[in-house]
Amino acid sequence: MYNYGSPRVGNKAFVELYNQLNGDSFRLVNNLDIVTSLPRQALASMLAEYDHVGRTVVVDHEGVPGNVWVEGIDEGECPVRLRDAARAQKGLIETEMALLQSIVAGEAVSQHLEPYYFVALCAAVGLDPPEQFAALRSSDGPSNWVWTA
Repeated sequence: MYNYGSPRVGNKAFVELYNQLNGDSFRLVNNLDIVTSLPRQALASMLAEYDHVGRTVVVDHEGVPGNVWVEGIDEGECPVRLRDAARAQKGLIETEMALLQSIVAGEAVSQHLEPYYFVALCAAVGLDPPEQFAALRSSDGPSNWVWTA
């Protein structure tokens, strides 16, 4: 099973059972996709310690060819988990204020959209995306990326 941009879906018991029953499952993550961090780590731990299922595959939004991290193959801790832990250390108020600001600016969910995953995947395997997606790799950065198709 392959999914793209999945949030945390269940508690530890659910995740263990899912992973046992479903063999190789992969959760592809664009490293700037906010949805992959939901429910928020602080809230998730208060509710039921929600976690992800399957093996995480992180594709860097910068689009550097080969810039992919695969759980169980590549060394080190999952970049998404490291990012979430760093956010949690900043404190709940600061982290949630940053999220609110990105929502107001219209940036919070844009990286969750299919075109951004498509462009990130193209770049990860060394392909240029079709011309109508060129604006998604603007040098102005992700906050100014707009889908032109």
